[in-house]
Amino acid sequence: MQSFWKYFKAQSSKTLDTILPSKHILIKISTVDNYCINDWENWKEIYPEIDLLLSLNKYKNQTFIRTFQSFEHENKWLGFGRMKWNLENNIKWTEKHKTQKQLNFYNTEIWCPDWNHYEKTGTYPDVYINAFQFPDETGLLFAIKKTFYNKNKEVIDTILSNVGSKIPNSSLKSTERFWKKSYKNDISDLNHHDLKELFFKA
Repeated sequence: MQSFWKYFKAQSSKTLDTILPSKHILIKISTVDNYCINDWENWKEIYPEIDLLLSLNKYKNQTFIRTFQSFEHENKWLGFGRMKWNLENNIKWTEKHKTQKQLNFYNTEIWCPDWNHYEKTGTYPDVYINAFQFPDETGLLFAIKKTFYNKNKEVIDTILSNVGSKIPNSSLKSTERFWKKSYKNDISDLNHHDLKELFFKA
């Protein structure tokens, strides 16, 4: 009987977001300036603000980082190990592998709770952050579950404003969307073109 209830509970949580999905508030803070978001000297100004945002959420201890970087002319991602959210791992993803080789940085994702929780339960993250670097734009995409955002709106808005002040000549745009959308990428899979289209009228 106990195993049945464990199964029932797992299935219930797995389908909750599918049955009654919550929208996410999407905020893009970006700049067209030559700005390296993956340099610790820059990221260390942003890190405390994101840490404060995550501290508002019950899943902070289940927050993890994954980063996508490679060396020039090498067709493989660089290894960083499993990175739980903390100061040490934020220094790691911004500093490790910086050698004489040309390093290509694509993006870094922060999931609260992490992608494994999503895969196992189908529950979308309360907070998802993508630090991206495109040829003509660098910045951060915040996807915050609307229910969580509404409960902490004043604090979160202040945090986002503070983040914007750390990125030179940045603009802030916002919209909202479901994590999954028919014939569209999940929020975590949005590419440069998707973001331009999504925020075109924002």
